[in-house]
Amino acid sequence: MSKERSGARAFIHEHSKAIQWALVILCALGIFIASSFPASTLPDAHEHLYEFAHFCEYWLLATLLVGALDVPGKRTGYKVAILAILICSLYGLTDEFHQMFVPGRVPDRTDWIIDTLGGIVGGMAGVWALTVWRLWHE
Repeated sequence: MSKERSGARAFIHEHSKAIQWALVILCALGIFIASSFPASTLPDAHEHLYEFAHFCEYWLLATLLVGALDVPGKRTGYKVAILAILICSLYGLTDEFHQMFVPGRVPDRTDWIIDTLGGIVGGMAGVWALTVWRLWHE
C-alpha cells in the first residue's frame, strides 16, 4: 500500500463524522434544490416516477443520517433509526411547505407520506448496514 493511500485512509478515518454530516447536508440541499424547480420546468413523467424519486431521496437521506447520528456505544441502532426517520419526516414536511412558494408546485400529503416511508426504509437499511459493518470489522 502506498503512503498516499494510507494517508488518505487516515484522513477519512480521522474526519469520518465531518464527512458523514457533509453528505447529509449535501443530500438535504439536493432535495431542497430539486423542490425549487417550478413545475413548468419539470419533464413530463408518469406520476409514479416522481413518487419513486421522493422515496429514493428520503431513503438516501435517512441512511446517511443513521451513519452520522450513530455514536458507537452511546446509542442503539433502533434509537438512531427512529431519530433519522423523525428527521426525514420533518424535513419532508418542510419540503412540502417550501413548495407552496414555488410556481406551479403545491404541498402534497401523499408526497410527505412517501418521503416518510423512504425515511423508514432508509433508517432500517442504515442500521442494517452499520450492523454488518461492525460484524465485518470485529
